[in-house]
Amino acid sequence: MDRIIFIVVSQIKKLGIWLLISRKTDLKDQKISLFSK
Repeated sequence: MDRIIFIVVSQIKKLGIWLLISRKTDLKDQKISLFSK
């Protein structure tokens, strides 16, 4: 049981990191688009 929980938690952490990275890149793209206008 503990092993399954550990795997699930690690997968959620990976997803969270990906979401953070994608949000940061989205913000950068938005700033660039604002500056270019």
